[in-house]
Amino acid sequence: MLPFVPADVIRVLEVGCGTGAFGAALKAARPVEVIGVESSVVAAERAAQCLDDVITADIEQDPLPLPSAYFDCLVLNDVLEHLRDPWGALQNLSAYLRPHGYAVASIPNMRHFEVMKSLLLHRDWTYTKWGVLDRTHLRFFTLRTIPTLFEQCGYRMLRLEGINGGRFPWKFGILNCLSLNALDDMRYLQFACVAQLQPPPDASSEADRRSA
Repeated sequence: MLPFVPADVIRVLEVGCGTGAFGAALKAARPVEVIGVESSVVAAERAAQCLDDVITADIEQDPLPLPSAYFDCLVLNDVLEHLRDPWGALQNLSAYLRPHGYAVASIPNMRHFEVMKSLLLHRDWTYTKWGVLDRTHLRFFTLRTIPTLFEQCGYRMLRLEGINGGRFPWKFGILNCLSLNALDDMRYLQFACVAQLQPPPDASSEADRRSA
């Protein structure tokens, strides 16, 4: 996910930072300030050793002691699918972003071919310890619904790409060819995206336009 963090980013708020591995790698790659948020006390203590600061909090329940409009970028790597209300979380977190700041996220692909194969051919939907059907996942997204999530929260999608992809089994490969590559998105375990916070519509300007 490092290449997805825009080049002009200086201050990063990493939500769900875990033990700080991603933030540490980002700091090693460029001069940035990284503040982490982590709900696990044990993981937060480890992250505090390599990030600039770490806040132990549940972003859906706890207020964050952070200045508004301070950060250039939110990082949410494999986080949104674990939330009860990712829409509300994105909207609340945008208060800490500067105008036109970014949100960078990786999100599991619900249409991954292994999931669809299990559901359609075996009539099976079994949660697992990790992966797309991780038993801690509460929300599920696809290539089409990820932009909708961000747009509903006031962001404009700038970049959306499949990551951790693989080759189809030969039967899926044939089916994809016959469907003119309509199944290409199913080869990726996750999607990585970069979205930009958009300014709220100016109420007075809207009123002026209507009166005109």
